[in-house]
Amino acid sequence: MPYCWPIRRLLLAVSVCAFAGLLGGLGYAALTPPPFTGSAMIVLRPGTPVPGLGSHVTRLTDTVVSVSAQGKTPAQARTAASAVVRSYLARVEGAKLLEPVAIPPRHR
Repeated sequence: MPYCWPIRRLLLAVSVCAFAGLLGGLGYAALTPPPFTGSAMIVLRPGTPVPGLGSHVTRLTDTVVSVSAQGKTPAQARTAASAVVRSYLARVEGAKLLEPVAIPPRHR
């Protein structure tokens, strides 16, 4: 029996640390919600070169490019995505928005 006490203390210490880590992780997740993401798709003419494929721009097909941006609120995400789209369209000749009316935010 005397050898059992150190193991129990160790298990108790591990359990307390795991519980504290779980509470800390839940608190952090509650205080820092994930950002909203606004996205839009741009249709290019066939054969149009695609400049500046960066962190906000990904090529889906030969003629479709997806643009996304993040913000703390849906309005900020929409505004940021619109700014990225305008900036991208200024660099690409002959590009147009696939859905020009709405740039819906997605919550990730």
